[in-house]
Amino acid sequence: MARIMGSIETFMLSGSWRPQTGLLVFFILYLSLLPLADTSAETQIKVLVFASEGAAKTDDIVASLQRCNREKLIPGYVFEVTKGRFDSNNKLDFEELSKHDVLIVPGGYLFKFPRFWVADDVRRWVKGGGGYVGICGGEILAIEGTVKDSFFGSFEGLEMAPHVYRINPRWVGERNIRMTDDGTLLLGLSGNQRMLHWNGSVLGYRIPPPFGERIFAVYADNESDLENPDYGEDRWNPEWDDSAAILGDQFGEGRLILSGPHPEFPSEGGKFQKPRLIGAMVKWAYRDDSDLPFVIGREDRLPNDLMSTKLSAMSTLVTAASRIASMSVFIRKGSGRGILGVYSSLDGKPKMLLAQSKLFPITGEGEWHDVQLVNPITVASGSRIWLAWIFDSPVALSSDTTKNAGDLGGSRIALGSLRWSGAKIPSLPRIFLSEGPLSQVIVALYALGRLDYSSLSVPAR
Repeated sequence: MARIMGSIETFMLSGSWRPQTGLLVFFILYLSLLPLADTSAETQIKVLVFASEGAAKTDDIVASLQRCNREKLIPGYVFEVTKGRFDSNNKLDFEELSKHDVLIVPGGYLFKFPRFWVADDVRRWVKGGGGYVGICGGEILAIEGTVKDSFFGSFEGLEMAPHVYRINPRWVGERNIRMTDDGTLLLGLSGNQRMLHWNGSVLGYRIPPPFGERIFAVYADNESDLENPDYGEDRWNPEWDDSAAILGDQFGEGRLILSGPHPEFPSEGGKFQKPRLIGAMVKWAYRDDSDLPFVIGREDRLPNDLMSTKLSAMSTLVTAASRIASMSVFIRKGSGRGILGVYSSLDGKPKMLLAQSKLFPITGEGEWHDVQLVNPITVASGSRIWLAWIFDSPVALSSDTTKNAGDLGGSRIALGSLRWSGAKIPSLPRIFLSEGPLSQVIVALYALGRLDYSSLSVPAR
């Protein structure tokens, strides 16, 4: 821009300026001020999903990354996803891997996987800078040189997580996975996340990797709603509580992120599927340590309808000091307009209005609706807040009931006394007046927070 203005000034001082040229010059200046379409604004990550015989839930991994693209869950990134179905005559090798940035190896019948890849080529590719995401069986194969399984015998692993050890519990069930500070900052989720565990590893470090320990999530200390004693353990061993569930490692120049539980598993209508987490794991394996906005609330698409006709609010716990500027709600059915907001908590109920959105239209059914708050707020770590909503006509929100509301970071619904009346556009009330008892319900509703570094005693990374 400075060069353009300098050229115009030189041109005018040269004596060559004519009135008839003025329009052309200022038209050029006008064009220079217009924002240009920047096709390079988004970083493209080429992802290969290992989908050979025996690999489980590969379609759900692909669908999760496609949802990240569609709903821009990982800002600034787009995933180009390829499903690779290899066999003994067409094995995954270095040439094929070189076309991609990140390899995802899922769970499944992992004893079959070594038949379909050239192990030395996979190791060489990761060591040279390739990213690796291992889920359940995929993390076991990354850690072990020889996998010894009581069901399937012994078979070759990849042995490329040199700083990590694993314990292999024979345990199947739903489990709360608690995100750490690193998980919140680098993977964009906070608090407890419900996931399926199917014989995946309990993880830990032998020694720290070059970038230091990166434990993104640990197994939380709660009982499961679902346990399957047919797979060995019929109770979760309390000694595994607070052990790593998701962590990172380095092999040569390559990064690995390993997950014992299943973020891709869409059990019970998809309510445990974590597409944002999968996308963030890929981003980190791609060697990007930049912070992500993190979810405060629930972004699961839940299986039931909650008809909402009056002011309501859902409790949630803030696990990292956050600046909150936007909210999102999933509308299953309905039309009209709505307002979202945030209330403080007092004596276990919503109290004072902290922030609210402008009036927004419901633009479609079965869609997330993202809105900006008029007055962004900063919330301290450990605070409980209430995410609120009101609509001018009955709307079905995506919801589910829960027996473990506390384990899910709150997830209680309070009903207010305010109804939308007539054509008047309401502002949310300054004080939330509750009616009736709290309901043990969760709603697909969340705020996006960014770390408030001013609240930390250590410098920002």
